[in-house]
Amino acid sequence: DIAQQVEKIAQMAEENSAAAQSTSETSAEMEKLAQELHDGVGSHLASIISALDLGTAQQRETAASLQHCMAELKLLVDGMDADASLLSHLASLRYRMQPLLAAAGIDLEWQIADEPALESVQGDAALQFLRLAQEALANVVRHSGANRVVLTCCHVKAQQALVLEVADNGVGMPTGLRTVHP
Repeated sequence: DIAQQVEKIAQMAEENSAAAQSTSETSAEMEKLAQELHDGVGSHLASIISALDLGTAQQRETAASLQHCMAELKLLVDGMDADASLLSHLASLRYRMQPLLAAAGIDLEWQIADEPALESVQGDAALQFLRLAQEALANVVRHSGANRVVLTCCHVKAQQALVLEVADNGVGMPTGLRTVHP
């Protein structure tokens, strides 16, 4: 009876070890992919952008679009860290988006509150907030015509909820495209 229990424990330990090794290998593969994206695709995009920046107005516009693509690529790589906190993801977002916003003539005001609560949000929830904030800021650059945007992220203790607000001073959406939510 004890021999069977020892055998079972040994088998479970072996399975856990295999699972840990698989997780470690997956993590190493993700890091390798992130590095290849950064070194390969990122460096090629940077070279193309440099060449286009010196060209015609249309080429400079293409360079600006490629700058957005490169920022999104870098954010994708940054977001591959599943253990990163929401606060860390937002810091990365600010670092990556600041030059694009400045190039578009948009001042960014950053309002982050209750950092310990934001630091505790990790995994999929942190990535979802990152993607929402990223898309909202991209929309400000592409569509708003704004010269100022305010990003606010905080934890509302009373509702145990996170709040993300992105507000700009742009022109807004045409009346026919607006959707009213109750």
